[in-house]
Amino acid sequence: MAASVKEVVDGVFRLTTSRAEQFAEVVSRVHCYLVELSDGKFALVDSGWASSSSELIGAIRNEFGEGIKIERLILTHLHPDHFGGTKAIIENYSSKVSYHRKETLHLNAYYNVLRNGKRSAQFWLGFPTDVLEAVQVAVNANRSLLPEPDSYLTEGEKIGARSGSWRIIHTPGHSPGHVCLYRPRDGTLISGDHILPGETSNVAYYPVPGYSALRSYLASLAKVNRLGPSTALPGHGNVIGDVARRIETITAHHRERLKEVYRSLQGGERSVSEVTSSVKWSRGSYESLGHVNRWLAVLETISHLEFLVECGVARKVAGPERKYALTTHDWSGVDEAVGRIQRT
Repeated sequence: MAASVKEVVDGVFRLTTSRAEQFAEVVSRVHCYLVELSDGKFALVDSGWASSSSELIGAIRNEFGEGIKIERLILTHLHPDHFGGTKAIIENYSSKVSYHRKETLHLNAYYNVLRNGKRSAQFWLGFPTDVLEAVQVAVNANRSLLPEPDSYLTEGEKIGARSGSWRIIHTPGHSPGHVCLYRPRDGTLISGDHILPGETSNVAYYPVPGYSALRSYLASLAKVNRLGPSTALPGHGNVIGDVARRIETITAHHRERLKEVYRSLQGGERSVSEVTSSVKWSRGSYESLGHVNRWLAVLETISHLEFLVECGVARKVAGPERKYALTTHDWSGVDEAVGRIQRT
């Protein structure tokens, strides 16, 4: 399948590549973006799956010729559908690779959990053995695809371009070091997986000290909203026109997800798997999901449980299995916490 190419806004070309069949249950086709820089060179934002790198490079050559210079490869985050083609881009264009330093946190956390074997991961996260084995294969397969960065992206960093400079916006939540690119001139946001049009990004728990996935994500939504973007170019799906409305919808979704988790705890102590099974997932019941989606569902459930703990509404239960229980039946503390995050 050939990748499609379209200039979606002035100076930004969207390259849409196919999805990896072994992960078809998780994500749709992936968008990468070529940004025309001020010196006639280009920056590529994300590199798609490793399996689609040949079609990505073929589309670039067909549209821009053999001599195109891709000076930089900017990775919004280090999930395999966004960085898998990195080595191929470097080999073909000698591009310099950049991503946020904090992206290494979640990679190291995953590797440490999986390196310690099934018992460690099941103890901490409650994953069924078959899910853990499938994820272990996927993580090990993708670990070798990412080279060391030539530089780390920083908040507010400016990237000069023909159609107006871009700013790096650190938007943790989907992952600790996720970034967006924002062009103040016309309010264009290259949003990666931070804001998606037809579904909500997975907000995954990571065993990283001091990192709160859901709190970070809600704060990042509010941060982007204050910028007032007019258009968002996501990593998957259609261009988002009314960005503020989409942010409002996503925030409301997580309020409702918190209520689902809260209601699950009203019956007493609950394990992570019990709470995850009680949540209404958009792709079906927890038991009907494939391996990777079950992994993501558990991680998202934990991030919501941990947020309730931060709000003082729930607590972790001491014992060999990861369980939670309510400390109060007063929901108002959660609403107050979400409200503070939106105003900060």
